[in-house]
Amino acid sequence: MLDAMAPHVDVLSVQALPGLDPARLDAPLEQIGRWHERTTRTALIADTGNWCPTAMSPGLTGSARNQSERGAGYTTSTEAIISIILRFDEIWLE
Repeated sequence: MLDAMAPHVDVLSVQALPGLDPARLDAPLEQIGRWHERTTRTALIADTGNWCPTAMSPGLTGSARNQSERGAGYTTSTEAIISIILRFDEIWLE
């Protein structure tokens, strides 16, 4: 499927849903890297979603117990992704 679609798309838009543990991003990011190498397409990580109960959905269960944990999960995921981007920038700038 990746080979068939590559000539027809500009970007791979993907989700990586690690929950609150940034170490759980390792495997999805490696897979996304392989997809990029195979297709030569830029990968856009469109969502690193996690969820929790809210005022509108108090019965919702998910990876976080509250909005504070949810925000911390997004922060750690974003930091992990940015560190990878910075490593690539260092390679490209050599």
